[in-house]
Formats: sequence, structure tokens, C-alpha cells
Amino acid sequence: MKHLKKALVVVLAVLMMISATGCGDVTWSFKTDYTTVSIGTYIFYEYSAMYEASTSVSDSDAQILEQKIDDIPAEEWVNDKTMESIKNYLAVEKLMHDMKLEVSAEDKSTAENYAKYLWQSYGKEFEEYGISYESYYNANLLHNAKNETVFKAIYDKDGTKAVSDDELKKYFTDNYSDYYYFTYNLSKKNDKEETEAFTEDETATVKKQFDSYVKMMNKQKKSYSDVVEAFLEYSKQESSAEEGGDITESSPSTHHTAILDDTSMLDESVREKVKAMKENTAEAFIDGEGTSAVYYFVYKTSIEDRSKEFLADNSQRLSVLQTMKKTEYEDYIKDVIKGITFETNEKAIKKYPPKMFEEEFLN
Repeated sequence: MKHLKKALVVVLAVLMMISATGCGDVTWSFKTDYTTVSIGTYIFYEYSAMYEASTSVSDSDAQILEQKIDDIPAEEWVNDKTMESIKNYLAVEKLMHDMKLEVSAEDKSTAENYAKYLWQSYGKEFEEYGISYESYYNANLLHNAKNETVFKAIYDKDGTKAVSDDELKKYFTDNYSDYYYFTYNLSKKNDKEETEAFTEDETATVKKQFDSYVKMMNKQKKSYSDVVEAFLEYSKQESSAEEGGDITESSPSTHHTAILDDTSMLDESVREKVKAMKENTAEAFIDGEGTSAVYYFVYKTSIEDRSKEFLADNSQRLSVLQTMKKTEYEDYIKDVIKGITFETNEKAIKKYPPKMFEEEFLN
């Protein structure tokens, strides 16, 4: 009996040690029946949310967490954003599990290579906060690859809700525009190396030149390449004469196939002018005032003709598909999140509050 009691005491002590060890395990943050989220992954999402908060507060010189964002205390806002990322992560993991999906070898290799490349720049800093390479990779590059895998399994060819080529083409031609443009700054440096606006006569000279480009295309039926060549020659002459008119970074030519909305690289005033243009025509116009004034030459092509080449490229086809189904897919993920139950490691999470990043993001 004494031996039995002694054995029971030993077993009980071991069980207590195991229980204590389990309670003190701060290597994970959330668990479901299909995945475990490392604490490093949680910290990475918290770090990302804190960075976003630093760019969203009204006073960049004041303590971030003492301010409000959208009338919400900043710390609460950061915690909410972090949890939003965690829930999205869990939703994608659930769908990968339930749909029996795997990231392709090619996509996985791309994710790994890019993660290693980025880790060279940010790895040391992340490790100081408790983010390992594996946690970073899982939270960021691999997660993105999995998210894309799920999306394609739903909407791509042979997906559960596959979008046909005809449907995609209609969306593309209804919403996208295809255009080329180049620009010319209507400003110059004076003797004091100060920037000053072109005079009326100087602007009139540029107008005459740009009007000739419009005529080349709309009347003489010259090619866009012919116009670019003529523009480059004019620019060289102006530069050699030291009369200003610096070519902007978007010159000699920029080509875009995109939706003309607020995500476009063009200013709103320019977007509206391009939207109003007829296809297969060219226009020239000034945007901005004073030293910010820029002369634009824009050539808008046929979106129907562009669709054949653009949608034949798999990566471009996927990009259009993601734009088309963005809201629907996001709503679907939200529905999946509603059905997820998970275990939270409060002890681990409390060990890494948002304030640990405060100093880094202060200007």
C-alpha cells in the first residue's frame, strides 16, 4: 500500500508538471482543430497593425496609442486589426483544409524565395520582437499563396464557381480602359536654381508641339511610336537649349490597362478626361497650375482589341478575376469566419502588447 501511495504521488507530481508546462506555453497564440498559430505570427500581424495605426493617427509626433483612429482608441483599433488578420488567416487555413487544397510547387517556391529576400532586410528587426522566419513566412508570403489558391479553386477555370471567359471579357471591356501617355512639365529652373512656371509664350510653344502630335495620330494616321519619336526629339532639343521642360518620370511613354478609379495612378482630373475620350483617338491637355502644370498627350486604344492579348496571359487574367470577385470573395471569407471556433492563449498574447512597438513608429 505504501508503494502504491508513493507511485500515485509521483504520477500526480508528473501530471502537475505537465499541466504547469502547458499553461506556461507561450509559443502559440490561437488553435483550431486544423491549425495552430504561432505567437510569432500573431506578433507580425500586431506589428503590421501598429504600422498602419502610425500612418492613420492625426498627430504623427504624439504617442500613437494615446490617440484615436476613426473615434476608436488607437490601442483598441490595433487589437481589432490584429484579430481581423488572425481570423482571415484561420479562415484561409480552414478552407485549405476543408477543400483539400495544396499550394502548387511553383507558387510555394516563389513565396519562399521572396520571403527569404525580404528577410534579409527585416529579419533582424523581426527577431528582436519575437518573430521567427517561419512565423513571418506563414503569416505573410505563404498565407498570400494559400489565399490565392483558395480563390482560384472557387473562381478560376474548373473552380466551384468558375467564371467563364465570356463573363470575364464582358467585365473587362465594361470596366477597363487601355491608354498610352507621356507628359511634359511646364516649369523650369531659373538662375537661382529655383523652379518657376513657364511663361504664356513658352506654354504656347509646347501647346503647338502637342497639338501637332494629336494631328499626327487623328488626321495623318501616324502610329503612336511615330509620335513618341517626335516627342523625344523635341525634348532633346529643349533640354540642350536649357529651356527647362524636364521630362517627367512617366516619359517617354507609359502604358496602362486599368480601371479608371481612385486606385489609378492618374489624378482624378486626368482620369475623367481619359474616361471621356473616344477609343482609338489622341488628345493633349494641361493638368495642374503654376509650377505643377503638366502637359499630357494621351492615346486611348480599343479595349475590345486589348482584351484578346490581355486576358490570354494567365497572371493578367487572374488579376482581372480578383478585381471582379474581390467584394464577393471578401464577403465569403467573412461568412467562413463566423463559423470558426478557436482557442486563445491569453497568457501569450498579453506578453506582447502593442505598446512594445510604440517607439519604433514615432517620427
